[in-house]
Amino acid sequence: AKENNIIDENLDVIPKEKDDVHSSDLAPKIKILSPSPETSYNPENRLIIQIQNTSRFPLSQVDFFINNVYLGSSKNAPFEFSFLPSEIQGVGNTNQIRVTAYDSVMNKSEAEIALHFSI
Repeated sequence: AKENNIIDENLDVIPKEKDDVHSSDLAPKIKILSPSPETSYNPENRLIIQIQNTSRFPLSQVDFFINNVYLGSSKNAPFEFSFLPSEIQGVGNTNQIRVTAYDSVMNKSEAEIALHFSI
């Protein structure tokens, strides 16, 4: 092991410091502002998913999903995503939008809403 620079695990190599950046308390707090779950949309019209974020660390990436199908990502503020629902296979009258946000230290948070279409 020593010839490959692999150190045996013992009490001297185990970290003793507390991780003060990766916790559920420090994960981004996100909310989907738009679209609204109370509105029924036309699937032929482009929709923009907009979020609100509060976090200790800046966001680095936000992933967008509809019915667990990945739509895409945004790596720049304001972390919005635009899509045409009629181009997404499996979209029905009632759907689920999920947004997964990662901050700069890779804390992760999710928000979900129902999304309705008049089909």
